[in-house]
Amino acid sequence: MALSNSNHHSKIFVSATPYNVFKDDPSLEFPIITFKCNVKMGYRSDKPDKTIPSYIQQHDSWHEFLHPANDSARDSISSFLLDARIPFPLTNLHWKKHDYDKESTPLMSTDCLISSMLDVCNNTIDAARESGRKKLFMLVMIKKQVIVLHDEYLAMLKANQAQEVLRQAEGMIQLQAQGWNFGQSDWQSMVDAVRQAGLGNSIRNALDLAFERVTRESMEHAVIKLVPAAATSIQALEKVTSNASTSKEKCSVCMEEMVIGSQVTRLPCSHVFHGDCIVPWLNTSHMCPICRFKLPTT
Repeated sequence: MALSNSNHHSKIFVSATPYNVFKDDPSLEFPIITFKCNVKMGYRSDKPDKTIPSYIQQHDSWHEFLHPANDSARDSISSFLLDARIPFPLTNLHWKKHDYDKESTPLMSTDCLISSMLDVCNNTIDAARESGRKKLFMLVMIKKQVIVLHDEYLAMLKANQAQEVLRQAEGMIQLQAQGWNFGQSDWQSMVDAVRQAGLGNSIRNALDLAFERVTRESMEHAVIKLVPAAATSIQALEKVTSNASTSKEKCSVCMEEMVIGSQVTRLPCSHVFHGDCIVPWLNTSHMCPICRFKLPTT
């Protein structure tokens, strides 16, 4: 849940620290410095509350860049700040000598940031010349911290918790389809989590939301195309009566058990579902929810 309100107060803290804890490589023809860069962005409430999580992480990525230590590093530092694809503009910058320091120094611009990093880089290279070390490392931390109103922060926490419950529900369905056997208490715990997260009163409600989310994200990012099955192929699906064998199974769409004697629908791949569950699914996607078997499309 990203926020874009320009009224939110934010700071970007940057530090660059020599990190020569890795084994040296004397065989190198000339010294090499590796920049290991961690980019983070997160939110905090304007009214800290010890009863809730103090931080919501929005972004966390690592990047690595190599540079000959005998060349000017200014251009290299500028390049890796671009190559890291930092997902926020480098404004309101604050410099820290170490990432864990509480005190920081405001920086006027990205040029000031590059100069600060260059000073650390040059000092590291000078120390390496004296020691003869060839393999150098520098740990760069870039952390944006956004302070939001407490009510907004609580809403973000709730949204994040709901997304986590959806992921857990999807994971259980996938594992169940692969042959895992969850006990009744496991399913009840998931139902309780679904209700607590405000996602409805059943796992099916949560899965409907999850399916809507996957559909929406897939359309937005053009990752996959959800093509419905042909109406004739849906009408031709085999209707069978649930027996003692199928009654032990759960419909992987609604996660409810098959009732002995009830009519269920069997796909050509042999997977069985409730008819009123699988038909809406196939009207959206032509693939079996379990094995991705493809039914004919129009």
